This record gives sequence, structure tokens and C-alpha cells, in this order.
Amino acid sequence: MSLEESKKRKIDDQQDGGAPSIDEEGGTAVAAPDPMLAEMRAMLKQNCLHMARMQEEMDRRLSRIDELENKCRTMQNRLTQMDGLEDKCQYLEARCGSLERTVQSLAKNFKWENCYSAPPVPSSHWAGLGLDDEYVKNMDLFLEDIKKEACDLRSGEYCQNIYLDGDFDDDDDDGEENIILHDDIILPHWREYADALQLYHHSRASDLFSLSNIQLPSAVLNMLSPAFHGKRFNRFELCKNDFANIMDGIDFAIKFIQQNPNLTVFRWEKNNPIKSTENANRLVEAVNGLPSLEQIRMEGCCEDPVNGYSILCSLLTHNGNCKVIIDLDSNNIRTLGGTHLPDFLATNPPLQELYLVHNHLNDNDATLIAEALKLNRNLTTLRVGANEITDKGCSALRKAIFDSVSLNSVADSNHTCYIESLGFDVVVGNHFSNSKKNRAKKIYHLLSSRNRKGTNVCHLDLEFGDDALKLTPKILECVHHYSEYSEDMRLSISIIYEILQSWRIPELYESYINRQSS
Repeated sequence: MSLEESKKRKIDDQQDGGAPSIDEEGGTAVAAPDPMLAEMRAMLKQNCLHMARMQEEMDRRLSRIDELENKCRTMQNRLTQMDGLEDKCQYLEARCGSLERTVQSLAKNFKWENCYSAPPVPSSHWAGLGLDDEYVKNMDLFLEDIKKEACDLRSGEYCQNIYLDGDFDDDDDDGEENIILHDDIILPHWREYADALQLYHHSRASDLFSLSNIQLPSAVLNMLSPAFHGKRFNRFELCKNDFANIMDGIDFAIKFIQQNPNLTVFRWEKNNPIKSTENANRLVEAVNGLPSLEQIRMEGCCEDPVNGYSILCSLLTHNGNCKVIIDLDSNNIRTLGGTHLPDFLATNPPLQELYLVHNHLNDNDATLIAEALKLNRNLTTLRVGANEITDKGCSALRKAIFDSVSLNSVADSNHTCYIESLGFDVVVGNHFSNSKKNRAKKIYHLLSSRNRKGTNVCHLDLEFGDDALKLTPKILECVHHYSEYSEDMRLSISIIYEILQSWRIPELYESYINRQSS
């Protein structure tokens, strides 16, 4: 063996972990392999193979997970499509039902003459029930209206307003409306009316559907409700009716609302009072689902034990920015210390008119509302009369729209909100629709009241200090400008004379000369 081969063999043996040994002749022998290191190498190789197999298994399972996720997404998409198909099927079923009723009406009406076949009701029938001549006259007029409405609907012409009103006494001064009582003998007339509604179709939405001053049993509501499918209205009104079952009346209103999602006006006024919070919430929830609603009029909707404050809060919370008019007169509203209403008004929402007459608002409520009005410039009408507001609350509201402490406080007052039912005079009450006119009239009124005491200059010195003299030309100009809101022009001259007489006019002229020379 050559020297180089011997060295190479030696190095290889050392790399294999063997310890070099010396032979008998003193030469270098081959190192003996380390059994522990060999075992470790075998284990390491086995672990590497195991890890490779585990990685392959993980890759396979990840691929399976991706496949399952794709299947899951596909199933979700199919479920969504199925939900859409289910909604469409429900719509088509309702549409088919509507068309079926239309066909039935057409088949039944094929032999009609003059579009109306309900038999007249003899006056003797009503007399036999002990009803007076005035009621019999109103009933005859009501049945004539039903016939006229039915024939108009069957004519195929566009019907802008579809309504029935049972009160025909325009000269009734006792504040009580007449109401048409139900009798089974007029059910054929209701059927004619419902069939006519069923057959009416037009590309344009009708403006109004209204029922007022009528006793409405379940039999009548069940006739009318299916006839509204596929019809479109902008306004829906149920006023001063007597529902035999208030829940049936609420269900009727909810179905109508659901079939007319683009309603802009909803009125439920002075019908049977709702005495269940659950029923009241059902109706309000349906109303809150109308995205285009501008007017909500629910006067006399609730009474004890229902607290109308929850209704008010719900209406303000859900789509409150869409509502321009909210009328909740006579709804047993008690805030019980709640601040939802003033907090809402303080955000300056688009709400323009708010009616809360005949409730249970107190001085604390009035004070909080007054603070909110200082931040509100959109509310134009607020009615809070006939509540539990005393002089303290009235003073707070008055100060919100006319703070007469100074000219600046007057200018910073609310000049847009007209507060009804509290007896505020023309000057204070923001009677003009133009806020600038209201502001000008208040400022002129303050200057006039100070002029009567001869204290204008004193107040101006206190309010503006050293700048008062510099502002004299502006003040005189304002007096002249605001004088157009006074019925007595001499008052304007009196104010100007007071200012010129009381102030240091030579100093004012000297100040003017100094400014010119500089």
C-alpha cells in the first residue's frame, strides 16, 4: 500500500468514527467502527423516512380539506339558490292564488250587469234594529260609495285614491265621528268591493288606500287582505275604525305593509287602543321595515298598560333619519328618566315635525329637550302641550328658542323650531318658516324692550366692552335692517336716537379721523 493510500484510509476511518489503533510494528491500523454512532445514524435515517411519509400524508389531507371546503362552498351556494327559489316559489304561489281569485271573480262577474250585483238593503232593516234616520241615511251613502268605488276599480282606469269613510256628517260639532256598524246583510257589498280590488291592476302605483270610521270584523278583513297582492300604494291609512278583534286589525295592517315596502306614509290613528306591548311591538316592527317611510302618524295607538315610550324609541332608532314626521299624540308616553328622545334630537336628524301632545312628559323631559334644541336646526314643529310640563319646563323651552340675556345669546338660540300648544307669543315662537326672519325679529324685539328702559347703550357696553364703540355703525345698520319686522317705524327711530344720544359720538368721530389719517 502506498503512503497516499494509507493516509486516505486513515482519514476515512477517522470520519467513520473509529479510533485509530497501533499495530505491533508501530504502524497505523484501521479504526474500529463505533456501534452507537452507527445505531444513531440508522435511527436518523429511519426518522427521515418517517417524516417524509408524514409530510406526504399531511399534503394528502390538506388536499382533501381543500376539496371538502370547495364542496362546502358549492353546497352553500346551492342552499342560497334554494332559498331564493323558495322565496320565488312563495311569491309565485301567492301570485297564482291572486290570479285564481281574479279568474273566479271574472267567471262570477260574467253575467253581471252594470258591474255590480249586490242587492240593496231596505231601510226597514235598519229601522227594525232601532237605528235612527240619520244613521240610515249615512248607511245608504256608505253603500253607494262602496258601489261607486267598485265600479271605478272595474273600469280599468287609473285610481289615484282608493278609500272608504263612514263619517258623512261634516257639520258634526260635538267632536265625535259617526261610524258604520257591521251587519252581515252588507257582506255581499264587501265581497263586490274585494272582488273589484282583486281585478284592479295598473302599471302606476295608487297614491292612497284608506279605511276610516268603519266597524271591521274579521270576515271583512279576510275578504280584503288577499285582494292587495300585487297592488302598489304610496300611503296607507286606518283611522277611527272599530276592529272586532284588534289582533286581526294589526295582522291586516302588517300584511298590507309587507306587500307595499315602498310606502311613504303610514297612519294608524284612533282605532281600538292597543293594550298589549307585544301587539304594539309587532306593528311597529313592521313599520320600521319600510325604508322609504317619511310620515308616521299613530295618534291614540296605545293606552295602559302599554308605555308608548318604547314605541317612540323604536321608531327613532330604526331608520330614524328617514322619518320626516312622527305623530305619537295620546300614546301614554312616560320616559321614566330616559334620555333617548333628547339624545336623538341633539344629533340634528332630518326629523322636521314631532307631535307628543296628551302624554306624560314632565319638566325634566322638557329641560332635556330644550338643551337638545340648542343643537338642532332641522326640527320645525314640536307639539308637547297637555303633558305634565309646568312653568319650569315651559321656561326652559322658551329659553332654548329665545335666550334674552344678551344679543349673542339671542343670536345663538334656536330659530327653526315652532313649539305649539305652550302659548309662546309671535316674537318668541319662531312663527316664520325662515329662520333668519325669526332671528331678526327676536334681536329687534330685545333692542326694543331695552329702548323702553333706555338701557341699550349700557347693555352694549357690558356685552362688547371696548369694542362696543367700534361696533356702533354696525349696530345702527342692524337697527335699520331689522326695523322691517316692526309694525311701528317710530320705534326704530327711537332706538337710533337713544344710541346716538347716549353714546360718546365725538369720540367715535375722533376715532374715525384717526383711522383715516393712519
